Amino acid sequence: MEKKVLEATERKTGDTKSSKKVLRKNGRIPGVFYARNIKPVAIDVAENAIKPLVFT
Repeated sequence: MEKKVLEATERKTGDTKSSKKVLRKNGRIPGVFYARNIKPVAIDVAENAIKPLVFT
């Protein structure tokens, strides 16, 4: 299986609904990265970077 690299930007926690709306309008997708023994990290990813991974 081929490995893909997805670059994400960390964003501040406590974002409001309207700030996430602005992210989406600017082509960014907000999300949360979860991992074992690590606190959740709020991130956002470029829409054009994630589309090829979702629609394969």
